[in-house]
Amino acid sequence: MADAFVEHEIVRSSVMGKHKQGGWSQKRFQSLVEEDIKHHADKVRAVLDLMLSKHKDIQYVIAGGDGKLIKMIMEGYDYPLLMKSVDAISKGMLNRC
Repeated sequence: MADAFVEHEIVRSSVMGKHKQGGWSQKRFQSLVEEDIKHHADKVRAVLDLMLSKHKDIQYVIAGGDGKLIKMIMEGYDYPLLMKSVDAISKGMLNRC
């Protein structure tokens, strides 16, 4: 199935996970997480823009991950979107599909 894709790309970023303290510390942490998410979305959009410019006959986009993040990334694009929940992708996992 991997050879059925015209092109694929995995974009990785580190987004902070959990924070145990409350109050102002929690608010600062949440602000940093939101910045990390926006940075990741920008990285994905840059890769996606390059892919879309190379392939003019795209029928649909398959995206996996957090639904809210996918919607943020795909905002402004007019392609049918297939959103799929997937496990974390490890090296070589895509080749086994």
